[in-house]
Amino acid sequence: AQATLTLDMSSATTCSAASVACPQVFMVTSDFNTNVLKISKCAFYKQVDYSTHLMTYTFINVGAKFPFTVKDDHDVGRTVVPAGVVRECYCHCAANCNVATSNKLYCQNMAPR
Repeated sequence: AQATLTLDMSSATTCSAASVACPQVFMVTSDFNTNVLKISKCAFYKQVDYSTHLMTYTFINVGAKFPFTVKDDHDVGRTVVPAGVVRECYCHCAANCNVATSNKLYCQNMAPR
């Protein structure tokens, strides 16, 4: 069945200040064609506004059949990650990064070699 996993990067449960590392690479086994991975407040790292840095995120679909969609706080699909494919996104937040919709993912669909 369809599932949406939302990760708030400003939250202590996702990326605490005490963590050694915060998730920026996601390996997903999608079991349904409408699954969604949503990154909320993507400009945050360890509960701090890192909008002065280029925050990058990598999404890898290790599944065999179904794609998943990557969304941000605008609830728009920024990229689709088919089975066996890697997508990269970077985050931009110009101001007011505590406001979720100020954060936006920009994703690259890499061409095959």
